[in-house]
Amino acid sequence: MNRNFALIGIAVLLMSSSGAWADGNETTIRLMGAADDELPGAVTNEISLPAALSVDSVAFEKAKNGLETANYNRTIGRETGLSNADTARENAAENRANNSRSEDRSDGTDRPDPQGPPGGA
Repeated sequence: MNRNFALIGIAVLLMSSSGAWADGNETTIRLMGAADDELPGAVTNEISLPAALSVDSVAFEKAKNGLETANYNRTIGRETGLSNADTARENAAENRANNSRSEDRSDGTDRPDPQGPPGGA
């Protein structure tokens, strides 16, 4: 029962608010004039930052050096990773070759004959 009242209430609210949406007296805020008008100074003026926020040359140099170090280490890490991957591939190929030619491996002739199902059938 409460659910029905809630649904009716929502429907009434939606229908009453639709009149506000369809109001023909809406106004639009005009931010600037036509395209050929001159731009106001507030739009075209340069904004200067306070001196406290200006770029510190020492901090800038440290950041630049840090970025260079990170890029160098990334390159070295990539080269090391590729080298390790090549070594691992070579070792795997060598292991596969050695394991397939092993002389200690039996050829399967020394295995016992498989037994039949239980009960001797």
